[in-house]
Amino acid sequence: MMLEVIAAFVAAVAAAGVAMALRAATRGWLPRWIVPAAAGAGMIGFTVWSEYGWEGRARAGLPPGFVVVEAPRTASVLRPWTYAAPLVERMLVIDLTATRRHPVAGDLALTRLIALHRWRPNAEMRAVIDCAGGRRIDVVDGVVFSESGDLVQGAWSRVPPDDPVLTAACDGG
Repeated sequence: MMLEVIAAFVAAVAAAGVAMALRAATRGWLPRWIVPAAAGAGMIGFTVWSEYGWEGRARAGLPPGFVVVEAPRTASVLRPWTYAAPLVERMLVIDLTATRRHPVAGDLALTRLIALHRWRPNAEMRAVIDCAGGRRIDVVDGVVFSESGDLVQGAWSRVPPDDPVLTAACDGG
């Protein structure tokens, strides 16, 4: 976050420099207030680019085998323009390179999910997907499976057939 503050400051100084050069080139024809206005516009422009470009930069930085399964667009009262143009602040990514099928119960897939956040640390979790039954369980403490793949302790959650995590884990992306 500190790098973004520094980058916003650099954008403000650069925009103010351009305004000062234009003012000098026009021999004072442009008003003096154009310099701080350009600095503010540069800072706001960089901030908007940074906020709305995060999703694309995050997707581009994913290694092969990682698939974005969820990227909800959100709006906020603190940023009223997001009601007109919502932005992505978090994404759920499945690591298909780490997805494995159960050796006995082939309809069960163990996969790794990563929650990427704009302003918070990323979170990682494991999930078991029942491809045939349309169910999912997040693997946390207290979830126990038998050797045959039956759930001994824990509770399955039903997911719709078009759930992106279910589709990606069972069909490979």
